[in-house]
Amino acid sequence: MDILKTKRKVVLAAFGRLYNTLNEAVSNWDPGNRDDSKIWANLELLREKADELAKMDEEVMNLLLQEEALEEELDKEMQSADEYASKYKRISLYVQKRVSTAIKVEEDSNSFLIVNMRKFQLPTLEFKKFGSDVKDWLTFWSQFKKIVEDPEIDDADKFQYLLQATTPKTRAQEVVESFPPIGSNYSKAMECL
Repeated sequence: MDILKTKRKVVLAAFGRLYNTLNEAVSNWDPGNRDDSKIWANLELLREKADELAKMDEEVMNLLLQEEALEEELDKEMQSADEYASKYKRISLYVQKRVSTAIKVEEDSNSFLIVNMRKFQLPTLEFKKFGSDVKDWLTFWSQFKKIVEDPEIDDADKFQYLLQATTPKTRAQEVVESFPPIGSNYSKAMECL
């Protein structure tokens, strides 16, 4: 029994460290940061520790029952087990609520959480290329403005997309190619276009 309790103390300490690290990471999480893999990895590790603790708690309870422990001691063990299970569930919901961008969490009428994930892959859209015909501008712009407005795409990359989105051997491509393809020239090329 002592060996099991000592092992459980070590797992509890690891759970506490992971919990604190995860809580701090989520509290300081920047919604503009798309790399949340570290948070999800820590949540998965925390889940593993919570599962391990649940198994150990069950073993301790069984041993205490065999030793005919007092009801107060059993109650104390149960409260401790419930505390860590509750901590895991709270932080898990907190991460999903705060960090998740690919998963939409919504509450149904029975107050159960439902996780909806897209189960299919959308086809890749191909740009409507812009040449020199003004009537094609609105079609082109309605697609391309998503790139223009995306703050996570570097201006040098936006410039490359702009080059790809112009029809070869047209006045539009000549205008874009008249600028060296560097990030600082992207806004100038867009303005001239």
